[in-house]
Amino acid sequence: MGLEDAIAAVKRLKALAKAEVLESEAFGLSEQQITFAKERHRYYSFLLNRLESEPLEDVISSVEEEAKELWHKQTKTITDKARLVAAESFLRAIGVELEYEETQY
Repeated sequence: MGLEDAIAAVKRLKALAKAEVLESEAFGLSEQQITFAKERHRYYSFLLNRLESEPLEDVISSVEEEAKELWHKQTKTITDKARLVAAESFLRAIGVELEYEETQY
Protein backbone atom coordinates (compact mmCIF):
# COMPACT_ATOMS: atom_id res chain seq x y z
CA MET A 1 0.00 0.00 0.00
CA GLY A 2 1.30 3.41 -0.90
CA LEU A 3 1.37 6.69 0.96
CA GLU A 4 -1.79 8.04 -0.71
CA ASP A 5 -3.70 4.88 0.23
CA ALA A 6 -2.47 5.13 3.82
CA ILE A 7 -3.53 8.79 4.03
CA ALA A 8 -6.96 7.91 2.61
CA ALA A 9 -7.32 5.07 5.15
CA VAL A 10 -6.48 7.39 8.06
CA LYS A 11 -8.92 10.01 6.80
CA ARG A 12 -11.68 7.38 6.73
CA LEU A 13 -10.81 6.16 10.24
CA LYS A 14 -10.68 9.76 11.49
CA ALA A 15 -14.11 10.49 9.98
CA LEU A 16 -15.56 7.37 11.59
CA ALA A 17 -14.13 8.36 14.98
CA LYS A 18 -15.54 11.90 14.60
CA ALA A 19 -18.96 10.48 13.73
CA GLU A 20 -18.75 8.28 16.82
CA VAL A 21 -17.92 11.34 18.96
CA LEU A 22 -20.91 13.25 17.61
CA GLU A 23 -23.21 10.25 17.97
CA SER A 24 -22.01 9.57 21.52
CA GLU A 25 -22.61 13.18 22.54
CA ALA A 26 -26.01 13.33 20.81
CA PHE A 27 -27.28 10.18 22.48
CA GLY A 28 -25.84 10.97 25.88
CA LEU A 29 -23.53 7.99 26.11
CA SER A 30 -21.09 7.70 28.97
CA GLU A 31 -18.21 10.11 29.34
CA GLN A 32 -15.86 7.15 28.98
CA GLN A 33 -17.30 6.25 25.56
CA ILE A 34 -17.06 9.86 24.41
CA THR A 35 -13.48 10.13 25.65
CA PHE A 36 -12.56 6.87 23.91
CA ALA A 37 -13.88 8.17 20.57
CA LYS A 38 -12.22 11.58 21.04
CA GLU A 39 -8.86 9.99 21.82
CA ARG A 40 -9.06 7.82 18.69
CA HIS A 41 -9.94 10.90 16.60
CA ARG A 42 -6.99 12.76 18.12
CA TYR A 43 -4.67 9.83 17.34
CA TYR A 44 -5.80 9.70 13.71
CA SER A 45 -5.15 13.46 13.40
CA PHE A 46 -1.66 12.87 14.78
CA LEU A 47 -1.10 10.01 12.31
CA LEU A 48 -2.32 12.11 9.41
CA ASN A 49 0.18 14.86 10.27
CA ARG A 50 2.97 12.30 10.48
CA LEU A 51 2.05 10.70 7.16
CA GLU A 52 2.20 14.11 5.49
CA SER A 53 5.70 14.81 6.81
CA GLU A 54 7.48 11.48 7.39
CA PRO A 55 8.24 8.42 5.27
CA LEU A 56 5.45 5.82 5.39
CA GLU A 57 7.82 3.07 6.55
CA ASP A 58 8.92 5.16 9.54
CA VAL A 59 5.33 5.83 10.57
CA ILE A 60 4.36 2.17 10.23
CA SER A 61 7.39 1.05 12.24
CA SER A 62 6.72 3.46 15.11
CA VAL A 63 2.98 2.65 15.18
CA GLU A 64 3.78 -1.07 15.35
CA GLU A 65 6.21 -0.45 18.21
CA GLU A 66 3.72 1.73 20.08
CA ALA A 67 0.94 -0.85 19.66
CA LYS A 68 3.17 -3.60 21.03
CA GLU A 69 4.17 -1.46 24.02
CA LEU A 70 0.55 -0.58 24.76
CA TRP A 71 -0.55 -4.21 24.34
CA HIS A 72 1.92 -5.35 27.00
CA LYS A 73 1.28 -2.48 29.40
CA GLN A 74 -0.13 -3.88 32.65
CA THR A 75 -2.51 -1.05 33.48
CA LYS A 76 -4.05 0.85 30.60
CA THR A 77 -5.77 4.22 30.84
CA ILE A 78 -8.68 5.06 28.55
CA THR A 79 -6.19 6.99 26.41
CA ASP A 80 -3.90 3.96 26.19
CA LYS A 81 -6.81 1.75 25.16
CA ALA A 82 -7.98 4.24 22.53
CA ARG A 83 -4.47 4.63 21.12
CA LEU A 84 -4.06 0.85 20.95
CA VAL A 85 -7.36 0.40 19.11
CA ALA A 86 -6.53 3.28 16.75
CA ALA A 87 -3.02 1.96 16.05
CA GLU A 88 -4.33 -1.54 15.35
CA SER A 89 -7.11 -0.16 13.13
CA PHE A 90 -4.61 1.89 11.14
CA LEU A 91 -2.27 -1.06 10.67
CA ARG A 92 -5.11 -3.37 9.60
CA ALA A 93 -6.42 -0.72 7.19
CA ILE A 94 -3.07 -0.66 5.40
CA GLY A 95 -2.68 -4.44 5.42
CA VAL A 96 -0.33 -4.93 8.37
CA GLU A 97 -1.29 -7.58 10.94
CA LEU A 98 0.46 -7.44 14.28
CA GLU A 99 1.38 -10.54 16.22
CA TYR A 100 1.83 -10.00 19.92
CA GLU A 101 4.22 -12.18 21.85
CA GLU A 102 3.00 -13.32 25.22
CA THR A 103 5.30 -12.20 27.98
CA GLN A 104 5.81 -13.91 31.29
CA TYR A 105 5.44 -11.74 34.39
